[in-house]
Amino acid sequence: MRIILYGESGVGKSTIAKDLADFFNLEKISAGQIMRQEAEKRNISIYEFELLCKNDPQFDTFLDEKIEEIGKTKDDFIVEGRLAWYFINKGIKIKLTCSQSTIIERIAERENISYNEAEEKTRQRQQNYVQRYAQLYPQITFPPKNEVFDIIHDTTNSTPEKTKTFLIEKIKELNK
Repeated sequence: MRIILYGESGVGKSTIAKDLADFFNLEKISAGQIMRQEAEKRNISIYEFELLCKNDPQFDTFLDEKIEEIGKTKDDFIVEGRLAWYFINKGIKIKLTCSQSTIIERIAERENISYNEAEEKTRQRQQNYVQRYAQLYPQITFPPKNEVFDIIHDTTNSTPEKTKTFLIEKIKELNK
């Protein structure tokens, strides 16, 4: 089984990816985690790394090639990433959404920063990657249209457990 998970930072992708990987016994691959590891190697924050990516597309293409290779060589996995839906053709594609205020609250809590700081960092980060992807991949509509996905779920008022239960049922239906 191949599951491709898309959503903005703070919608719950990592939590849900782990839950689904555990339930379906799948390898979990996170593009965000790969990016964080690259930032750590350089002793910079993820926000600073995103600015580095803006100025040097080699980092984005490195990650995208890695994700594309996973889609070509592996069969049982769940991958979460902003462009995985584009680079992996075959699989169940899931989009998680969430209200912007909830995203900011979750990021502020996760990173132990103020709501205002989380709001500013999130806004800058979103603008940064939308611009990067437009330059690097002009053929891709980003953010992606809903038609690209098999399942769309709003996590704003949903607990991780409810989201997991909902997605497991939908995935089972699609996998029949």
